[in-house]
Amino acid sequence: MANLSEKTLDKIAGITGENHMTADREELLCYSYDAAGKSACLPDAVVFPADTDQVSRLMKLAGTEGFSVIPRGSGSGMTGGSV
Repeated sequence: MANLSEKTLDKIAGITGENHMTADREELLCYSYDAAGKSACLPDAVVFPADTDQVSRLMKLAGTEGFSVIPRGSGSGMTGGSV
């Protein structure tokens, strides 16, 4: 998977607001592994949508721009699903 472009990251921030997403490497490291001990996988961005409208707009953008979305809610992190 190719890294998201700055243009795409700006579009994501335009949907959620800059305070509800991150593409900073230091913060992404926290989301690159879970308690399952599986291999780490650094995401291109982590997004915290506020409502279903933002989720819908993000999914539409993902379809248009061709990037994958891996939803993650609360959980134990013991199955490797988030990575």
